[in-house]
Amino acid sequence: MFKRIRELLFNAFTGADNKSLDIGRILWTIGTFFYFGLSVYDISMGGKFVPMDWATGLGIVLAAGGAALGMKANSEPKPKQVEEGDKK
Repeated sequence: MFKRIRELLFNAFTGADNKSLDIGRILWTIGTFFYFGLSVYDISMGGKFVPMDWATGLGIVLAAGGAALGMKANSEPKPKQVEEGDKK
């Protein structure tokens, strides 16, 4: 089971070739977790929660990460093509 979870996480944070780690995906995930963490911290310290402002901020974080991945999509390592004779 842990092997499958590890494989799932590894595939989530690699490029198109599923071998090389993608710093853009890692930073996007860290940024999203920080956004949630800072939101919880602010609310716990007595901050005012405005759902529309929070959702707008989250949308910006997610859109920026998606745009960054889209801009670098052509520079990712391509998966190697497996020929018919090489399949096992």
